[in-house]
Amino acid sequence: MKGYRRYHVNTETGESGECSAQKKGCPYGGLNGQENHYATLAEAQAAGEAIMAQKHGGVLPSRKKAPKFKARSVDAATSRIGDVVMPNREAALSEQILNMSANIVEYRAEQVGDLLVEPDHGDPNRAKEVISNVIAKAAERGNMHLAEKASKARMVPTSVIMTRDGDKFYTEDVLAKDVAVKTVEDGRTKLEYALKREALGLQLKPGESFKHTVKTDAGTFVVTVSDDGLNEHALANLSPAQRELISTPREMIDIDLARKHLSDEQLRQVISNTQVLDYVAGNPRNIKQQTFEPRTRFMGKSAEERLQNGTQALADFYGSAREAFGGSYKSVKERRDDMANKVKAAAVVSGQHVNTVIPGRSRKNALLISGRETIDRKKAAKVLPPDVLKKITRKTFVPSKKLAREMLSENRFGKIFNARRVSIRVVETP
Repeated sequence: MKGYRRYHVNTETGESGECSAQKKGCPYGGLNGQENHYATLAEAQAAGEAIMAQKHGGVLPSRKKAPKFKARSVDAATSRIGDVVMPNREAALSEQILNMSANIVEYRAEQVGDLLVEPDHGDPNRAKEVISNVIAKAAERGNMHLAEKASKARMVPTSVIMTRDGDKFYTEDVLAKDVAVKTVEDGRTKLEYALKREALGLQLKPGESFKHTVKTDAGTFVVTVSDDGLNEHALANLSPAQRELISTPREMIDIDLARKHLSDEQLRQVISNTQVLDYVAGNPRNIKQQTFEPRTRFMGKSAEERLQNGTQALADFYGSAREAFGGSYKSVKERRDDMANKVKAAAVVSGQHVNTVIPGRSRKNALLISGRETIDRKKAAKVLPPDVLKKITRKTFVPSKKLAREMLSENRFGKIFNARRVSIRVVETP
């Protein structure tokens, strides 16, 4: 029929294209001439990928031979791989991992669930470069576990994620929100350290505490100093039996113990697969995101004045973050987490439990989605016998003030729970 189009799949190469053959005349049509033919190009592409994945153990073959990466010596102690200088040991491991990563795959994404992944480039060489950058960045950070995950990843040829509800964003949008969140979290950590430094000089009477509150348009900020924190040194002087007496036990199932003691069938019954998102970014300027530091040197003649000034510095920092990032820390984090969940859902494009790289527009930026196995405690308690459950359960003990007051003398209790403690409370304005 005139105007009717069909698309075939080459079962040997997995390649798809428009079919111009007459009925039953296509060499890819099988015995009846109609096999391996589809109404749309997207359907044909998906079928070709499925055929190749089945043939090659879930990995599409690369059309080009994977490049060999060679570490170059910088000095006696370091080597360079690409633009990254690292210690020789990490460089050797990174080189090995890079040379193993030949199975970098390009996908033509289609609608999957509530997500539409929009392709914008499908160059296998670009994919290799992006994943190589991810591996090198991970090695630079000393995270060889992340480098290994990247070496086994498949590449989705897109930096755009679009959902059915109309939400559309780029990889760099996710990275920018993540950098914003980490800027606030790192800044708060630095402020906590600076406040603790000043708190050491504060003179407090037994049972007394210091508290200072600052209110601004950004919210309410409270710094409290007291002497009721846990003294780790004094706790360590107790015998193991004494520490156990004043501690609350916490039980958790250890997945390594589960793999050791459970059968394959038992593991299948209790294991859950979750997805983990790792953020890989070059310089924050590559994602058009500014970063800044809080003020950690506080003016004042006394420790009390400096702590008051430090509380103001905390408020000023959150105010600057709100102005720079276009909203409160809480709202930025919620948006980051929302996009992260959508990105993780997009990983099903490359198949469940398969490590997936989603590139940025810059070749130094990417997102890496990988699978992580965890034990569902409720399922384990339901299907496993008590003696088996005990074998895979690990106990930890957390000191309890309530138990310590009951079990220890007042003098001993005071020695363990007398450490200088600084707490910060932030209530942001919506």
